[in-house]
Amino acid sequence: MLRGGDDNIKIDKVYEKIDELLQNNAYQNREIEKAAKLLTYVDTQAIDELDPSLRNIETGEGNGHHVVIQCELPMTVTLLGKEKTHTSLEMMSLKVLCRGDEQCPGNVRVEITSDKDIFFHYRGDVDENIFEEEIKPEQELNPNLEFNDFLTLIQKMIQ
Repeated sequence: MLRGGDDNIKIDKVYEKIDELLQNNAYQNREIEKAAKLLTYVDTQAIDELDPSLRNIETGEGNGHHVVIQCELPMTVTLLGKEKTHTSLEMMSLKVLCRGDEQCPGNVRVEITSDKDIFFHYRGDVDENIFEEEIKPEQELNPNLEFNDFLTLIQKMIQ
């Protein structure tokens, strides 16, 4: 039942508040789009040069790795809590680096980061010993598979 007077004023104020919220949301979406466009034009080469994992060919500084694979992949992220578990599908940045020749690497490094969560950073280093003693048995890989084939295996898994 609708009554006149004060009730109409209250309903008008509710509509005004809804309008205000919608306008704020539209403004925020426009600002997010502007920021996203700006980020596509940022030259990250200078930032990449500061990466301690990469080797600087001119100075020889760094950890001696070079990027073999760099891509964005959808990954399932599971956060385990005491009472509740949260699972989500997120786009993650994957970088696979190699120290030495790709056909005979001394070390393979896998780095996974998230643009949504700047505190998420996974880094794993695999050398021949870790590959033979841990990864091969845990993943039940072909016993004839050699560490030199590890990069090729990762590339096939990603494709």
